[in-house]
Amino acid sequence: ASGSAILTPPLYNNQVIYVQATLGDCNSFRVPYTVAVIPQIVGTFFKFDVRGCAGNRNGMILMAGSGGSGQLQYSIDGGQTWQNQSNFFNLAAGNYTLRIRDVLYPMCTQTISTSVVITEPAPLNAQVVVIPSNTCTSNGNGAITVRNQTGGSGSYQYSINNGLTWQTSAIFVNLHPGVYIVRMRDSQYPNCTHFIQTI
Repeated sequence: ASGSAILTPPLYNNQVIYVQATLGDCNSFRVPYTVAVIPQIVGTFFKFDVRGCAGNRNGMILMAGSGGSGQLQYSIDGGQTWQNQSNFFNLAAGNYTLRIRDVLYPMCTQTISTSVVITEPAPLNAQVVVIPSNTCTSNGNGAITVRNQTGGSGSYQYSINNGLTWQTSAIFVNLHPGVYIVRMRDSQYPNCTHFIQTI
């Protein structure tokens, strides 16, 4: 037997088409066939940038998809890897390509975005200016000033004893001769610290 389909595009869900079947050289008949059209896959997303320190892995991409057979998988690396969950956590800063595919029909994929950029705060950095203490007097008159601060949230604290104590002022005065380990940290994220210089 052989057959051919008489189609009238576009096809709609539950549309009836007819298949022309031929038996041998003589008999032929038309068979009705109900079309089931799979809806197109569509999706949306939200992204959350890295918080706290530069280099953290706490970014997020939250996706939502519909259509297809209803059984979907999600990818944020352009389809190299897939997962059933639509949410992605613990992401580093970078560029991500979002795709959704049908589990039952893996060739049916939909690109949601080719360039989702997760950003991160700039690394902490600063410079130190030192006014040496006069060793000829018993009074401490040295000073350390932290300047040109960059990175993080923009709000900082400072330490000259390797982080034992902190202050919001970038100026330390009345210092005696000695060794000072200068550090800075982000006021909003105190675990983000940066060693500046040993004096």
